[in-house]
Amino acid sequence: MFKAIFIVVKLLCLAIPALGASYHDQAPVSLCSGKEVTTNFVYGDSAVKFINLTVINWTVRKTKQDKTEIFSYYNKAAGFKIRDGQGNRFKDRVTWVPNTINLKFSDLTTNDTGFYDVAITIFGAGKEETKDTKATFQLTVKAKDNCESNGGGISTGTIVGVVVGLLVLLIITLVIVLVLIKKRKDKKGYMAALTK
Repeated sequence: MFKAIFIVVKLLCLAIPALGASYHDQAPVSLCSGKEVTTNFVYGDSAVKFINLTVINWTVRKTKQDKTEIFSYYNKAAGFKIRDGQGNRFKDRVTWVPNTINLKFSDLTTNDTGFYDVAITIFGAGKEETKDTKATFQLTVKAKDNCESNGGGISTGTIVGVVVGLLVLLIITLVIVLVLIKKRKDKKGYMAALTK
């Protein structure tokens, strides 16, 4: 009986990974133009070690558009490559983050803003091809003039925080001073009453 249960559990454990990899969508990213951003997709099949993966393909498209913005791939023999003619929008501006399924985009401009669908296809790992076409990448690139920064690079939020902190400190100081003055006056009045 126990042996039969063990076999069923083992088969389920083998069947679940065979359903394919799972990828967690990246949270929206907002940054100033000229900066770089890295996608944050996670290969959900923890039973598979990255070292066993032989090929990874990335196909990036603007959401609801057929045009491919970039088609890149990695394999052990050639390393990371970008295929020409498949969409060169990010050519020379995208690199692979080693030992992950993520890409790094650099020198971004406001024209790069948008929602992107990222289809990731993985070969190897001792199993059949796994593919996910639901990974999404929402990117907002602001013009440098519109970024929340002071000329010195200090964000508006930091400035507001410092000002509020100073105001609170000033109020606390005033309260302490007023309390001390009142105590001093009360003490003087008490001493004057004693002398009479």
